[in-house]
Amino acid sequence: MYRGCIDPKTCSNPVDPLNPDSEVISMTYNAVYQIASPCHEIHCVTQQIFGAESASIEPVLMNGFIANFEKETKNDTYSLSVMDAFSPDHIPAIYSLAKEYAVYDAWYSAVPGPTMVNRAFAASATSHGMGTNDPITIALGLPQKTMFKQLEEMGLDWRVYFQDIPSVLQHRDMRRLKTLNKFKRFSKFYDDVGKGKLPAFTWLEPAYFDGPLQPASDQVRERALRIAN
Repeated sequence: MYRGCIDPKTCSNPVDPLNPDSEVISMTYNAVYQIASPCHEIHCVTQQIFGAESASIEPVLMNGFIANFEKETKNDTYSLSVMDAFSPDHIPAIYSLAKEYAVYDAWYSAVPGPTMVNRAFAASATSHGMGTNDPITIALGLPQKTMFKQLEEMGLDWRVYFQDIPSVLQHRDMRRLKTLNKFKRFSKFYDDVGKGKLPAFTWLEPAYFDGPLQPASDQVRERALRIAN
């Protein structure tokens, strides 16, 4: 959203993108941990990108984030917080990784929409036409070839380490009997790292949901858990 935003004042959104006289809110580095996260369904992302609920080609102003957050939270004061970014003090681990290692300075979703669709693209470069988190399609399994199958065909080893549910199982070719030994619990990942036994390609899946024996460990859910406690 704010690639190359050195001066926060250049990164802003109007409260009402359809009103040319609307108040404009600039980003800050005052973000705090909060439960609510911006909606990422296709209709929400359309409003965030175009400032309206129907897409147009030009101009693409990325000016509807406040408006959509207000629509989803129904709070015109809280909605302004969508413009807040974390200061380095709030996210020391991520900040240190960004300083010490190569990271993306911009990230583009394959589909401006929901979770499982983009995870399908990450694993296979396509969602096979699925545009929503369709439970029937996911249950039946996406039919396209994954990069994991391609790795096998190239003679390369791979492994999926997971904490609750491996999302790559939405692909049919990940449900084969010969791939079962490729799925390992996260504790095995730490063991393999310590012994230097990681495969050619490693795919990590954190805990996406809070369970009775294990709290969520992905960034969004973990943040909500800290607040709840």
